[in-house]
Amino acid sequence: MTIDAYITIAILALTFGLLIRTKLPPVLIFLGALTLTITFRLAPLKESLKGFSNPGVLTIGALFMVAAGMYSTGAIGLEAAVTNSGLSGAIANVLTAIGGDNPHIALAVVFLGCILMDTLTTNVASAALMFPIALAMAGELGVNFMPFAIVLMIGSSCSFISPMGYAANLMVYEPGGYKFTDYAKVGIPLSILVGIVTVLLTPVFFKL
Repeated sequence: MTIDAYITIAILALTFGLLIRTKLPPVLIFLGALTLTITFRLAPLKESLKGFSNPGVLTIGALFMVAAGMYSTGAIGLEAAVTNSGLSGAIANVLTAIGGDNPHIALAVVFLGCILMDTLTTNVASAALMFPIALAMAGELGVNFMPFAIVLMIGSSCSFISPMGYAANLMVYEPGGYKFTDYAKVGIPLSILVGIVTVLLTPVFFKL
C-alpha cells in the first residue's frame, strides 16, 4: 500500500476512536476528518464538498439540514480518501485472494467486502468500488454474474454498522442521542443474519 493509504487508515482510526471514546460533537469530528483528508491531499476539495449539494439534505429543516450536510461532507471526504489513496485497491486484492475458486465463498466475500466498505465510506461508494471486484470474481470462476450482482446490491444496502454508511444514519446520529457503539451493537448481528440469508438463498433463485 502507498503512504496515502496508511494515512487514510490513521484518519479512519482516529475518527472511529473519537466517536467511540469521546463526547465531542460528531459534527466537529467529521469536519476534522475532512480537514485532514484535504490537508494531506487525499481528497480534492471540490469532491469533498459534494456533501452540501445532496438534494435530500435540502429537504430537511434549516438546523437539521446543516448538521446532515456536515456529516455527509465528512463521510464523502473519507470516501474519496479511501479511493484515491489506493486503500480500496488493497482491500480488493485481499478479498479476491480470499474468494479463491469456490463461488459460494466468493459470494460471501463480496458481501463482506460491501459491508467493510459501507463501514468505512458510504453505501454508494461501496457499490461502486465492489462492482468491478464482483465482476472479476464471476469471470475468473466462469459462473453467472447475476448472483454476484444481487449480493452486491444487498450488501451495499446493509449500512448498519457505522453512522457514516448511510445519510439517514448520520442525520439521526446526534438528534437521536446515539453513540457509535449503538450502531455496532445492532448492526453487526443484523449484518451477519442478512449475510447468511443472502449468500444461502441467492444461488437458489439465481443459478451460479
